[in-house]
Amino acid sequence: MGSWSQPTADDLALLGSLAGHPGNLMYFFDRLDNPLWVGALREKGFFETLPEPVEESGGSIRYPPWPEGRYLARMASTASEQVCSVLKDVGLSQSPLVTRLCFEAAAGLPDEQLQHLAHKVREWVKAPGANRFSEEAATVLSRLLQMGKVAAADKAAGVLLSVKERPPSGDQTFMSSRPEAIGRFSVWRYRRVVEGVLPALADHAGLKGVKLLSRLLGKAIQIERMEGEDPDCDGHAFVWRPAIEEHSQNNDHGVKDVLVSAVRDASVAFAQKGESELRETISYLESRSVLYRRVALHVLSVVPYGSSLAAERISNRDLFDDGRVRHEYASLVRARFGEMPVEVQESFLGWIDEGPDLEPFRQRVASMQSSSKGQHEDAYVGVWQLDRLSFVESYLVGVTAERYQNLVAKFGEPEHADLPFWSQVRQGTLSPLSQDEMSRMTPLNVVEYLRTWCPPSSQSWKSENSKRGLGLVFRTVAKQRIGEFVPLSNQIASLGPIYVGNFLGALRAASEEGVSIAWTEPVQLMTLVVEHPFLVNDETQDIDRETDWTWARRDVAWLLSSGLSSGPNRIPFALRKDIWQLLERLTRDPDPSVAQEAKRGDDLDPHSLSHNSNRGTAMNAVVEYALWCRRELEAQGEDVTLGLDLMPEVRSVLERHLDPSTEPSHAVRAVYGQWLPWLLLLDEHWTVSNVPRIFSAPPSSVDLAETAWTTYIGSCQPYDSAFRSLRSQYEAAIDRIPSSSTFGMSPGKSVDVSLGEHLAALYWRGVISAPLLDRFFRRADDNLASTVMEYIGRALMNSDGDLPPSFARRIRELWNRRLETILSNPKAHVQEGKMFSFTFAAAKLDEDWELSSLERTVQGGFGNRWIAHSAVERLVRIATARPVTVTRLALQLLKTSENEWAHLDWEDDIRSILDSTQGSSQAEAVENRREIVDYYIRRGIFAFRNLL
Repeated sequence: MGSWSQPTADDLALLGSLAGHPGNLMYFFDRLDNPLWVGALREKGFFETLPEPVEESGGSIRYPPWPEGRYLARMASTASEQVCSVLKDVGLSQSPLVTRLCFEAAAGLPDEQLQHLAHKVREWVKAPGANRFSEEAATVLSRLLQMGKVAAADKAAGVLLSVKERPPSGDQTFMSSRPEAIGRFSVWRYRRVVEGVLPALADHAGLKGVKLLSRLLGKAIQIERMEGEDPDCDGHAFVWRPAIEEHSQNNDHGVKDVLVSAVRDASVAFAQKGESELRETISYLESRSVLYRRVALHVLSVVPYGSSLAAERISNRDLFDDGRVRHEYASLVRARFGEMPVEVQESFLGWIDEGPDLEPFRQRVASMQSSSKGQHEDAYVGVWQLDRLSFVESYLVGVTAERYQNLVAKFGEPEHADLPFWSQVRQGTLSPLSQDEMSRMTPLNVVEYLRTWCPPSSQSWKSENSKRGLGLVFRTVAKQRIGEFVPLSNQIASLGPIYVGNFLGALRAASEEGVSIAWTEPVQLMTLVVEHPFLVNDETQDIDRETDWTWARRDVAWLLSSGLSSGPNRIPFALRKDIWQLLERLTRDPDPSVAQEAKRGDDLDPHSLSHNSNRGTAMNAVVEYALWCRRELEAQGEDVTLGLDLMPEVRSVLERHLDPSTEPSHAVRAVYGQWLPWLLLLDEHWTVSNVPRIFSAPPSSVDLAETAWTTYIGSCQPYDSAFRSLRSQYEAAIDRIPSSSTFGMSPGKSVDVSLGEHLAALYWRGVISAPLLDRFFRRADDNLASTVMEYIGRALMNSDGDLPPSFARRIRELWNRRLETILSNPKAHVQEGKMFSFTFAAAKLDEDWELSSLERTVQGGFGNRWIAHSAVERLVRIATARPVTVTRLALQLLKTSENEWAHLDWEDDIRSILDSTQGSSQAEAVENRREIVDYYIRRGIFAFRNLL
């Protein structure tokens, strides 16, 4: 074919006859290398029909090949003008294979032709299946940036790198869960795309590139931010990203971690262009939240000019004291302290001389029963000063240098002085044996070594080699070779609680990973553990495990919970009697005592404490045991509807620990709340009859009842059967609104919010009727109501496929009622009115109704930039089909925004709306477009002129 010249009419006719034979057509195009055919084929319409995805039986999707596209990609460099013309006119396909070939063809074009395809690149990037063409898209975007097509490439990059919330998996599709930000493709590919685009973005987009990446990062953090978190802390980024630069302490947190590095690199690249660019970069970053302010400090530490900017920040006492920015502040000081004016240096050293604020430290040690509190305080001050002097160690001279060396001699070299949080694998330093060394020993030799090794009689305050460190190494090695160590269980039992507890932990880890375990000997070992006498010592420190078997007994309970699972490696049912004897003994463990629970309650809520105390963990395992019995008995043909009659031992323990005079522990009462739906499964009659004892109580034990309810509503899904049994408790909880109860670790989630989410889910499923939910909203304030309505919207956004019609109808009816209330008194429902944005963005109900309702909220004064972000994204998608409504809504959002800079955040989306509606001849759409353009031009955005 390489010798062919311009195709003749007969050639094209012959090719047309092959159209009904896909295999022949594919054979032809895959071997065609004559560039002169491109124009002729285009005239005959060969590139107009694109292959679309085909749904196969069983629900799978097949993507047919596009051989014409492969031919175009090969001809891009030799027939560039003709290929460019084809690509200009090629339609959009739902097949990622077609889009990928479009990108490949575009990438092969010379710059002169590629620049004419900028608008098509934006369209292609939005196509589904971005993971199939992400790197090809990155290549094209980089070239557009290099050619100066910054606006088009920046917009396309924003789409390609967009982030969204990961929908929940499994049966919880319609329920919200802990949010996670994800990209349009895997984190690995996302990182490769960012790395591909970043050099060109940094070199040619300048500050606009920094802003684009910052917006993406901000959205990722917003998605993952939990209720009640301070927006300025960026999801505690100083914990998961302790260093802005690449650092061994940084934890890989997916897309947002990639974006932190991208913002950093783009900022440095732009700032290095000159003094004015540096000032622009710092000004922009410091106008945002703390994570970006840390990036600003990093930029100043690596860019070689801007000395005055560095001096202003080094002499800022707030930065000196802010632990969240300590690492980047320290890096700036280390890099530039020598060039600082004398007064800045003296100010910094003077703060160190003053020492830390001791009040927080004194509060932490106030409860210590020790006569050496003063020594603790002196050591705290010394280490604090040592750490901060280490920032400027290389600049110290004279008396200050001598002072620093004296502190080093006293406290040792500073470790991670500039990191407020760090993790460290200490096995190499805290254990006399490394993991590799122990792995080479026989199990018998390991056990003997554990039996005979003793730590040095005198150790430094850093505590290098210890039984705890050796026990952690033993845990790892035993898990890897669990089958070899199980036969030695009886010998391990004599080693002491540290090593026994770690062996039980190794058994648990192996069990949870599906490793088959011979359970007889481990059960014997656990029996020996629980036979050790209980020690009741509320002053015992958690780290003191050399003689106290408290922690080892907790390891027994944890192991039993794991072994009583439904997995193939579960404990054999033949050991039922032995297992129960263990559990029954553990349910009498004195941990937690009333004093312990009161003390530990400052750190752990009752639900968390139930999994971190011996008796609480044992009671959790009792329910696991009951479920284990039910499964095994059902497999043997027993009538499991007899419930606890088949396991009276469980009933006896459950009833005993429901008596407040016998069981005052909130951790134990939390177990009943957490497992309530499963107790109903085990024995509905027993559970329903005991609901008053679990959730209602005389005045002397009302707190226990509240603990049970708080744990239930906070940890359980809204099961229909549970609601039917607890309707009166739900109604009583509504009457208690507003309550101050929370669930989970501090600050915890509001119980009122959890109650609202339960009621909303029960309502949309048709379990409860409108009056009960409306009763909740009459009690709720604006913040509570808005949180619940946001939950409904997010649940819709996270649901796959179409909703059942009855679900959709009830949610529409609820919103109709809420909007009537909201719009009748907008000032009392400022937050709730904004929440329709989520429901609108989900696009799950009825488009006409959604648009009408959105317009009602916008006209009601709720069109600020927060609601508009979600709303405009949806409007962009439907603009072509509904030009009048969408342009009218976009204009209303602009006019009713609560600030004068909201239009900047919406600029890209508004441009998309104007692009999509450009072909509309409807008078209202034309006028709306004119007003939108005028709105931007009046605010200095003159580039909008070409959109008229």
